[in-house]
Amino acid sequence: MVSQIKESGFPYQLTAMGTLVETPTVAEALKIVEQAAELLQTESSRIYCTLKLDIKKDAVNMLEEKVRAINQKLDLD
Repeated sequence: MVSQIKESGFPYQLTAMGTLVETPTVAEALKIVEQAAELLQTESSRIYCTLKLDIKKDAVNMLEEKVRAINQKLDLD
Protein backbone atom coordinates (compact mmCIF):
# COMPACT_ATOMS: atom_id res chain seq x y z
CA MET A 1 0.00 0.00 0.00
CA VAL A 2 2.82 2.41 0.82
CA SER A 3 4.35 1.70 -2.58
CA GLN A 4 1.04 2.74 -4.19
CA ILE A 5 1.11 6.01 -2.27
CA LYS A 6 4.74 6.56 -3.22
CA GLU A 7 3.97 5.88 -6.88
CA SER A 8 1.19 8.50 -6.78
CA GLY A 9 3.92 11.15 -6.71
CA PHE A 10 2.27 13.12 -3.91
CA PRO A 11 4.20 14.03 -0.77
CA TYR A 12 3.51 11.58 2.05
CA GLN A 13 4.73 10.85 5.54
CA LEU A 14 4.49 7.63 7.54
CA THR A 15 3.76 8.11 11.23
CA ALA A 16 3.23 5.77 14.15
CA MET A 17 -0.53 6.32 13.95
CA GLY A 18 -1.13 6.53 10.20
CA THR A 19 -0.02 7.88 6.87
CA LEU A 20 -0.30 11.51 5.81
CA VAL A 21 -0.70 12.33 2.13
CA GLU A 22 -0.76 15.82 0.65
CA THR A 23 -2.77 16.30 -2.55
CA PRO A 24 -4.00 19.45 -4.28
CA THR A 25 -7.62 18.24 -4.40
CA VAL A 26 -10.01 16.15 -2.33
CA ALA A 27 -10.70 13.98 -5.38
CA GLU A 28 -7.02 13.02 -5.64
CA ALA A 29 -6.89 12.17 -1.93
CA LEU A 30 -10.01 10.03 -2.20
CA LYS A 31 -8.58 8.24 -5.22
CA ILE A 32 -5.58 7.17 -3.11
CA VAL A 33 -7.91 5.99 -0.34
CA GLU A 34 -10.01 4.05 -2.85
CA GLN A 35 -6.91 2.39 -4.34
CA ALA A 36 -5.71 1.44 -0.87
CA ALA A 37 -9.10 -0.07 -0.01
CA GLU A 38 -9.12 -2.07 -3.24
CA LEU A 39 -5.67 -3.43 -2.46
CA LEU A 40 -6.56 -4.31 1.13
CA GLN A 41 -9.79 -6.03 0.06
CA THR A 42 -7.74 -8.62 -1.80
CA GLU A 43 -6.15 -9.67 1.51
CA SER A 44 -8.87 -9.03 4.09
CA SER A 45 -12.60 -9.46 4.53
CA ARG A 46 -12.85 -6.27 6.59
CA ILE A 47 -11.20 -2.86 6.33
CA TYR A 48 -11.42 -0.14 8.95
CA CYS A 49 -10.36 3.30 7.75
CA THR A 50 -10.28 6.65 9.49
CA LEU A 51 -9.96 9.63 7.20
CA LYS A 52 -9.20 13.21 8.16
CA LEU A 53 -9.04 16.07 5.68
CA ASP A 54 -7.25 19.34 6.34
CA ILE A 55 -8.18 21.61 3.46
CA LYS A 56 -6.46 24.97 3.18
CA LYS A 57 -6.95 26.93 -0.02
CA ASP A 58 -3.76 27.61 -2.01
CA ALA A 59 -1.58 25.84 0.57
CA VAL A 60 1.37 23.78 -0.63
CA ASN A 61 4.06 21.80 1.14
CA MET A 62 2.01 21.69 4.34
CA LEU A 63 3.56 18.43 5.58
CA GLU A 64 6.92 20.14 5.94
CA GLU A 65 5.65 23.62 6.77
CA LYS A 66 3.56 22.50 9.76
CA VAL A 67 6.50 20.67 11.31
CA ARG A 68 8.86 23.57 10.57
CA ALA A 69 6.46 26.07 12.20
CA ILE A 70 6.16 23.97 15.35
CA ASN A 71 9.92 23.48 15.56
CA GLN A 72 10.44 27.24 15.24
CA LYS A 73 7.95 27.93 18.03
CA LEU A 74 9.72 25.39 20.22
CA ASP A 75 13.12 26.70 19.15
CA LEU A 76 14.19 23.28 17.86
CA ASP A 77 15.69 24.41 14.55
